[in-house]
Amino acid sequence: MFIDLETCCLGPVEFDLAHAPGEVSDYYPGIDRDLLRECRILALAMVTAWRWDRNDRLPNGRQLGIEWLGQVRAAIGRLSRLIG
Repeated sequence: MFIDLETCCLGPVEFDLAHAPGEVSDYYPGIDRDLLRECRILALAMVTAWRWDRNDRLPNGRQLGIEWLGQVRAAIGRLSRLIG
């Protein structure tokens, strides 16, 4: 168990689940799967943006940011095709 105060806020449970491994959401049968998908994209976009912080000390942070930005763009593309 852990407490992550960085993303502590009042909002939909789907936003919290977006930060957890995918299988965790299986324990929440009543969640909005579309909203969860969108929140996962948002969470990835947030950590991707942090990679461009001048004080970012994550090893290979800039390279990860480039890779994750590609994943964000691909996820947005898939979402756009789904909602069409």
